Amino acid sequence: MIPRLLSLLEPPDFISLMNAGFGFIALIAVAYGDFIVAGSLILVGAIADGLDGIIARRTVSSDLGVQIDSLGDIVSFGIAPAFLAHYVARDTSLVLSLVPIVFVLAAIVRLAGYNVRDVEAPGFTGVPSTFAGVGVVVLFMSGVPELLGAEGLVLVTVTVILAYMMLVEIPYPEIREKHAVGAGAVVALTVLFPEAYDGVLPKVLLVALAAYLVFAPRYYR
Repeated sequence: MIPRLLSLLEPPDFISLMNAGFGFIALIAVAYGDFIVAGSLILVGAIADGLDGIIARRTVSSDLGVQIDSLGDIVSFGIAPAFLAHYVARDTSLVLSLVPIVFVLAAIVRLAGYNVRDVEAPGFTGVPSTFAGVGVVVLFMSGVPELLGAEGLVLVTVTVILAYMMLVEIPYPEIREKHAVGAGAVVALTVLFPEAYDGVLPKVLLVALAAYLVFAPRYYR
């Protein structure tokens, strides 16, 4: 007999569950010290997160869909990036390594707030958790914090900044579908070749993401 709740799920919901699964495996990869693999898995989760939105707009969505999507995002773009920052910062300072908990809590509040007040509205209030989580990941994968000689400090500092930006009352627009497809292609290439040409693909994603965070509220409509 199929459990009743499973019978309520629609195709987009299973992709949201895949997103959560990739986030969980990323946590395991971090625990084993495979940080690049962990980052790549979080990026795969971001692809799944974008895909479930595209499919949801073209098919029937379940009543559980919004909740499952948000809970999956908490795992992949809240807990997993913060766990990565924690592990990277452990060798610098134990106290410093605990600071990313702020990122986790902000992601939880951000996603709960979205479900309560923004789910029917166009765009987002504050930086979407997916963008924040991906921001932490591509910053690490770009190698920029290591070049600065303060990998743990830089990564933890960025988690605090992004935690704040997830909660600010600034409207951010949704990415247009044609742009999302192009961005997804770059993310997929980053997953496949994260260290190619001295990490050029994570650097491209980092620049594009920074441009969105700074300019999208005013210029991207």
